[in-house]
Amino acid sequence: MSEVTTVDTQTFDEVVLQSDVPVLVDFWATWCGPCRAIAPVLDQIAAEQDGKLLIAKLNVDENPDIASRYNISSIPAMKVFDKGEIVREIIGAMPKPQIEQAASTVLSEARPSNCSRTPPIVARQLTIAQISVVPYVVQDCAGQGALEVAGPRYPTRCSADLQSDHPSGR
Repeated sequence: MSEVTTVDTQTFDEVVLQSDVPVLVDFWATWCGPCRAIAPVLDQIAAEQDGKLLIAKLNVDENPDIASRYNISSIPAMKVFDKGEIVREIIGAMPKPQIEQAASTVLSEARPSNCSRTPPIVARQLTIAQISVVPYVVQDCAGQGALEVAGPRYPTRCSADLQSDHPSGR
């Protein structure tokens, strides 16, 4: 049964970047309530994915250089690394099924040859062109820099398309 591994500046490269299995890194801090709330979920996932996925925790207060290297500006933030590359990002506290979904896609999906990474998942309210989308998946449209939004009015559309729907034509 696998446990969550604690990493720091000295062990990060070896444990995360050189791992033979994908690694979900939880960037957290002791004062962060949502970080503490997802800790038991990560413990469960670590036990269930033993040998297939490593769960690592990095305290951003004690390791600001690593947090800075990966542009961690809010926590909890989780990044899934595969062969030393970030392949998935999860921002904010999420329920276990969403975290598992993000991790399982890395374990099971065959990435298209033209796409080296899978898009981030972000859970938060967005206002795009005066339209509120609450909380839905926001993704990078095939690495093209536009956002793909799934919500009640726009089931799945790129932000470039949303702009043309705005009354002002923006």
